[in-house]
Amino acid sequence: MNTDYLKNIALLKALADPSRLLIIETLSRNENCTCGEYCACNLLGNLNITQPTLSHHMKILCHCGITVDRKEGKRVYYNLNHDMIGELLSFLREITTANSSCSCCEKMKGGGGIMDKTLPCGCVSECGCTAASETKQKPDNGCDNPNCYCEPICTCGENCEC
Repeated sequence: MNTDYLKNIALLKALADPSRLLIIETLSRNENCTCGEYCACNLLGNLNITQPTLSHHMKILCHCGITVDRKEGKRVYYNLNHDMIGELLSFLREITTANSSCSCCEKMKGGGGIMDKTLPCGCVSECGCTAASETKQKPDNGCDNPNCYCEPICTCGENCEC
């Protein structure tokens, strides 16, 4: 499995807990805080959990990199790791943003990208879609092949091939 997936799965698992989400929201508010970090004792005042429970949740959040901690004497201070959060948001955008090919395409990976697929008539579809011919009406594209559902490439009216 892709290492980006593994790293982000750990982040998403850490976020899949209501108490940890509340901790992150509290850290992002910067209430009672001017430096961008909270002492664990201040976090406890904003949350309805015990100190051992807070320590457990903070260990998980720090381990996956969403938060960072700093010890000063007996106190531990926490803040959000905005770089890691930005990476997670970028990853989510990347995997949820539609690409230029249609969803019915059988993607052929080669050289790190999606290769165009040659249709039976010799035309090349941009997305490599083979199912499009079943759902589209045949356009008047000038192609002699009755199975060609390609859109015309040229609209100049000259002797253009589809």
